[in-house]
Amino acid sequence: MQTTPSLQAGNQREFLRVRPEVQAGVTVHINGSDFIEIQKVLDLSEGGIQLRVPHRFEGCHIDGLVGLVIALPVSDIKPFRLEGRIRHIRDDTFGIQFVGCSEKSRLLLRRYIAQRLRDEDGIFSYLKYRLGLTR
Repeated sequence: MQTTPSLQAGNQREFLRVRPEVQAGVTVHINGSDFIEIQKVLDLSEGGIQLRVPHRFEGCHIDGLVGLVIALPVSDIKPFRLEGRIRHIRDDTFGIQFVGCSEKSRLLLRRYIAQRLRDEDGIFSYLKYRLGLTR
């Protein structure tokens, strides 16, 4: 069963969030001061990611900086590095905001998000996204 891209209603988000396809998920390597983890992403936007860590990170703190290597399930996009700041920890769910995201990285994220919108939500949502009407 595939999940559909969604805009988080009622959330004050700057960017549209999509959920990766279950069979072809987005993987992130997270490096913090006291941990290194590889996790699947729950949702993704140009501004950040949300992920679930069943065992919870020890040593994670709100506003803590982490290094990220993101692997998108697109054949011609190599894994790329970003930095992020932990913005929320709720039970076993973590929200990480990208900081200092290069234009190249942002374009790779935008390309993946646009592809997910085309795959799942049809051309109307894709066009709204490309026209900037979903921000």
